[in-house]
Amino acid sequence: LVFDFNDGFAVVRRDDWKWNFIKTDGSILCSEWYKEVFYFKNGFAQVQRDDGKYNFIKSDGSVLCPEWYKNVDVFENGFAEVQRDDGMWCRIDTNGDIV
Repeated sequence: LVFDFNDGFAVVRRDDWKWNFIKTDGSILCSEWYKEVFYFKNGFAQVQRDDGKYNFIKSDGSVLCPEWYKNVDVFENGFAEVQRDDGMWCRIDTNGDIV
């Protein structure tokens, strides 16, 4: 199942309900397939692994942060709110650094 293109990528779902993105040339963006993905916004897309942890991917398909989070919010004005495993909410920048 393929959804509409948005910011150069379309969300795609396999029959096993794993999600990814395709580029306009039809190639798959990420090597990993995710439990859930969200459309790109401000250069990043939220993704969720099978273990329930969230992160962001960049337009090249790479993961933004080495740490995976309990919850994440969208990037706005160069920052996103993320919730660590201890429940604390932090703000990260577009490099994935906590600020």
